[in-house]
Amino acid sequence: MLSRYYKKLIVLEWQESYFDKPGGFSFKRNFKGLIQPSTGSKTYNNGKDTTNVDALLFCSIKEKFEETDLIEYEGIRYKIAGAPVKPDGITGIKPKAGQHAEYNLIYTQEGL
Repeated sequence: MLSRYYKKLIVLEWQESYFDKPGGFSFKRNFKGLIQPSTGSKTYNNGKDTTNVDALLFCSIKEKFEETDLIEYEGIRYKIAGAPVKPDGITGIKPKAGQHAEYNLIYTQEGL
């Protein structure tokens, strides 16, 4: 079972600036998942190359993510590629109990 390899990951969310508090990403929640480096595959939208995939996220099908969420593990931040985020990570496939969701990830850094 893949879930035995899951690690604690962090979801960060964007916070708007408020008076003297600057905007930026802040802690939203923890969850369990596994991030694996990718072989450099690409994501496509309507047959057009949109972005390179840097890693894959495996997690429970119960995990929900927002379009603006970042996933962090050991100081490295990722954005889910191919937003908007699909509810089960896979378009058009109804997951069965015990299955996992898979998300394509791209590296991200604040300020870029």
